[in-house]
Amino acid sequence: MKLTKEQIQIIKEYINSKKINYVDIQIEILDHISSDVELIMSDTHIHFKSAFDQVKEKWKSNFEFRSSFLLGIFYEKPSIFLKRCKKIYKPYSLKGFASIFITVFVFSFMQKHLFQNSLFINKIFTNGSLGLSFVYFGLVLYWYFKIKKTHLKTVFSFLYNTQIFPNLIIVGLMFNSIKNKSFSEFNTFEFVFLSALLITLYQGYIFYTKHLKEVSDFKKYQLK
Repeated sequence: MKLTKEQIQIIKEYINSKKINYVDIQIEILDHISSDVELIMSDTHIHFKSAFDQVKEKWKSNFEFRSSFLLGIFYEKPSIFLKRCKKIYKPYSLKGFASIFITVFVFSFMQKHLFQNSLFINKIFTNGSLGLSFVYFGLVLYWYFKIKKTHLKTVFSFLYNTQIFPNLIIVGLMFNSIKNKSFSEFNTFEFVFLSALLITLYQGYIFYTKHLKEVSDFKKYQLK
């Protein structure tokens, strides 16, 4: 039994009331809840309100507000939203930690055994580190405003705003620490910082492009 436009609108308003204002997961939840209601109405021949009440009870736990250690304990969101975010972000997080470990090992080996006294390498590395910091700052700000300009929220914009954008503060704090150092003077923490810059810049680009795609898909969905 197909739902009417008015009934679908009621479901949309219910989802909005649960603070699911991220358009990609909003569409998915709308489809699932609508299908559940249609199935109950077809199987039991009860009216929309009773079927919807049953589905709301079934979905109740998905809308309970929780936080996540992986994403940050200060970000309280509906359970179903956090699950989606963790599913997306966890692989990036694990790969990121592995990449940082490998990069720090390589940098430390080069520092100790290959280029300890190389003025040329020291100059290139120091200037490259400063250049990377400027590039990072510029691109992350640019992507942030491009995301904001869409006037829509997605899972990917949430990940960008919580996992990538705040790193600008760290970049600013670390800039003075690295600007006057040569390669031979870098410590492990600063190697971790530079590795994280590269990795989170890549992650930021992925979240930015995926956000734009989800926004485009949402606008096409609205035209149907």
